[in-house]
Amino acid sequence: LNSKLLKCVFGDVAVDMFLVSSYEATCMSPAYYKPGVVELTLTTDGQNRMHIGPSGSPLHFTYYLTPTVSQATPSFGSASGGSIVQLAGSHFINDGRLTCRFGTVDVRAIRFISSQLILCKAPKQAPGTVMVTVSNNAQNFSSRSDVTFLYYDLMFFHLHPYLGPISGNTSVTIESETPIPEGAASMIRCRFGDLVVIGEYLDSHHLKCIAPAVVTPGEVTVLISINLQDWTEASQKYLYYEQPVIKTVDPPLGPTGQALSIRLLGTNFISTDFLTVRFGGVSVEAPGIYLTQPGVAPTTTEVVVELPVLDVSTAMSRVPLYISNNGQNFSPEGVGYWDPDEDSHDVPKSMRYFVFHEQLRLKQVDPEYGMLYGGGFVSVFGYGFLNYTTLACSFSWVNSPSAVFVSSTHVMCEVPNMLKSRSNHALGHAFLRITLNGRDWSRSSIDFRFLGTCPIGHFCQHSDHTHYTLRVLPCSVGHFCESEGMSIPSPCSPGTYQPHPQQVQCQQCPRGFYCPDSRMTAPLRCRRGWVCDEIGLTVPHKRCPKGHFCGTGVSTRLAWGHNSGESGPAEPRPCPPGTFCLDGVVAHNSKPQNYSTAQPCFQGYFCPPGSGSIYGAGACPLGRYCPTPRHTGLV
Repeated sequence: LNSKLLKCVFGDVAVDMFLVSSYEATCMSPAYYKPGVVELTLTTDGQNRMHIGPSGSPLHFTYYLTPTVSQATPSFGSASGGSIVQLAGSHFINDGRLTCRFGTVDVRAIRFISSQLILCKAPKQAPGTVMVTVSNNAQNFSSRSDVTFLYYDLMFFHLHPYLGPISGNTSVTIESETPIPEGAASMIRCRFGDLVVIGEYLDSHHLKCIAPAVVTPGEVTVLISINLQDWTEASQKYLYYEQPVIKTVDPPLGPTGQALSIRLLGTNFISTDFLTVRFGGVSVEAPGIYLTQPGVAPTTTEVVVELPVLDVSTAMSRVPLYISNNGQNFSPEGVGYWDPDEDSHDVPKSMRYFVFHEQLRLKQVDPEYGMLYGGGFVSVFGYGFLNYTTLACSFSWVNSPSAVFVSSTHVMCEVPNMLKSRSNHALGHAFLRITLNGRDWSRSSIDFRFLGTCPIGHFCQHSDHTHYTLRVLPCSVGHFCESEGMSIPSPCSPGTYQPHPQQVQCQQCPRGFYCPDSRMTAPLRCRRGWVCDEIGLTVPHKRCPKGHFCGTGVSTRLAWGHNSGESGPAEPRPCPPGTFCLDGVVAHNSKPQNYSTAQPCFQGYFCPPGSGSIYGAGACPLGRYCPTPRHTGLV
């Protein structure tokens, strides 16, 4: 029935009804003054009403307050849709037509929680911010809402660093190419494989997550969520590795103030831009306190790192080495205390060390020359020497067969065979240098001269007739080396001596001395009772003259006072008054019947000083008498 009188009646309010077909008609509900349930009837004449429910039963229509939205959680999601959004507000009705509108796209609510809380799934949308509204009947939405939902574009996350030890605790900075909503601060999560950790909001383009510990090394996928729902895979996988271990440091020491490189041999090294070696400290240190250097890992068992160049204000000597594949987590782990003299961590933590030593300063070499055939040792004096197995010497880059540490100022270097090494310094001058680590040589050097024949004043003893490999030795005391090429020094003959080394001839025994043996280094003083008035005397053969006695070292037969009027130790002394001395007297103190001493004169005779016979000067003169044998006859 299509009539202008055909109307829908909501309670007592009639509105026009529009006939769609003989089975369907539409009516626009009128405004009502309060929420509630009214009866919906039909009139065809404007007066009589009829029930239009099933089997003529009454049909009811519910008026409600317009639902409002006060908050959306989360307030952002992926443009691909699918985010479960919790809408808080008022006047929500648990009805199948409960609908959420995101911008211009409507979706049915997926769950009614209460009249103030519902859940909706965000539909797919273009990136941007849209208004969020709710309708209880899928038709009537509020015309305006202060609640918005941000659709963000596909996000790309990059990990820095993208690897860490299986022990975890690596701070991974996550960089986003697109801005991250500030509201995501409390909802950031990172999933490393199956393990989820809470993240931290740094700024609009950076997040941070701490990698959890795992059991086995390997790569895992990293997913990031900024709204607790939508997970985005990072551009790289995260690599868990076993802790790197340093087993050998080559070399273990080096000079300060030089740009040098060392090799670290061990296991589990990874070639990355994050590979770092730290010199000093403990396992966990704040950045910038200790010196660090980037490393290069040609293989998983070798790292090459350049030493830091230390200035005079940096005091370092023996320091522990720590290595990190990611620039953060250094191994060995668990070292909380360290001292230069501490070794308790060496075995349990596999600690390895490097020694920074001062620059070597070479001052002198003794002797300053050697044979081109090599052999023997020379002494090098200087400063800064250390006792290491890698100590070595070089003669113009021909390495010494061996080096011996004596003290911090003295090292002995074996002279190499320059002829065998075919060095162009085999004859002539070479520069002597020293290294403590077998690689880095002293900046200072000493001039050393190689000779073809043994020089004068020296001898070169050979091991046999075919091996000329022993050092140039200075001619020893008691010997002389008068020509080149001597293999054995010549001994000084009797009558000569030599107190100094490296001499070409011996000295003749001087007057007052005698030299009875060969190889003498000092002459013997002439014996008492004898006179040694000849040069080169081997045995004293002249007795002390009559009337005198001689002590040791008498060098002339001339009597006392001959030269100066005073006696000297190298002259015969006259016998005392009242005594006489025969040849060879040694003392003036008389011992009876011992004619090697002065003897008294006969009684009745007198003996003036220097008497050489038992009668002295003769009988006592007239007018005098000599009462005792020792009397001078002057009474």
